[in-house]
Amino acid sequence: TNLTVQVKPYNFQSSVKCTSSREVVLQPGDNVFKLFVTIPEVRLWWTWDHGKPNLYTAKIQLGEDEIQMNFGVKEIHTDEKGQWYLNGRHIFLRGMRYISSLWMSEANEEMWRKDFQKMLDMDINAIRIGSHVERDGLYTLCDELGLLMWQVFPLHYCISASEDVINRASDMIRDMGMMLT
Repeated sequence: TNLTVQVKPYNFQSSVKCTSSREVVLQPGDNVFKLFVTIPEVRLWWTWDHGKPNLYTAKIQLGEDEIQMNFGVKEIHTDEKGQWYLNGRHIFLRGMRYISSLWMSEANEEMWRKDFQKMLDMDINAIRIGSHVERDGLYTLCDELGLLMWQVFPLHYCISASEDVINRASDMIRDMGMMLT
């Protein structure tokens, strides 16, 4: 069957549309394939106070199946002094820790929008999620609003050399990474 990835702008105007495709043979069980797409003249994602939170949509098709995901292109790093950089530009994080609700099932976009608008009114540009993982829509909304998300791994306070804990933590970090990408 054919595997195709198409990338196009999500929240800005541009004629750029990138596609990569190849024929693949599916085997029983898990299959892993890699396709590469280069976005010419890429527009970087910025926090709201440094620019625009430019996002792209990737549409992945495998035979008749299709999924879409929005993403931003950015580089974040810290230097030896602990200073943060976004796309090579020094950035001062003004943020707070956030939990939408003690009962995650009641969290929704309306709740998040109200909370995030208050944060934007306070000039906050970063949100730290610690010791838990929020519902997916929250991360998507942060991307769209230009709020930098700092996700802490839920077991960051756990120190143990136990093989059982290490195995469980490895599974959790893999699953969390898959969920957040």
